[in-house]
Amino acid sequence: MKRFGILVASALVMGLSFTSCGSDDDSSDDSIVGKWNFSTEKFIVNGTVTYNGPYQDNEVGCASDNIEIFQNGTTLETDYFNSDCDVDTYAGTYTRNGNTLTVTEGGDVVAIEIVEVTSNKLVLRSTDTFEGDTEVTEITFTKA
Repeated sequence: MKRFGILVASALVMGLSFTSCGSDDDSSDDSIVGKWNFSTEKFIVNGTVTYNGPYQDNEVGCASDNIEIFQNGTTLETDYFNSDCDVDTYAGTYTRNGNTLTVTEGGDVVAIEIVEVTSNKLVLRSTDTFEGDTEVTEITFTKA
């Protein structure tokens, strides 16, 4: 699951509402450019919700894991771990085509659906099939 977070953030959230062309104005509600904190997540397997709650990889006592999405098509995900709040960072790139965000990180390419984007909320969804099961992951981010 952490890998999905990394890829989502890297694409950022690598596919969901990236920059529009022709303007450097980043104030529209559908801009994904900025710093986003991982907030909540939902897992659905074969149509059944298996988890719907706080983002489980946020380490207690540390800042929220986050992703920064830059105007130039790059992302930087920050992951805090253990009680010392050590940090891992993951760099990636993204492109956006409508509501599809394509994120590349560490050689992996993931297409992510942008479900909702406002000035302070971003919701991304990934759907995969694994061993015959359809698995949907939805992550909600809040603007940092």
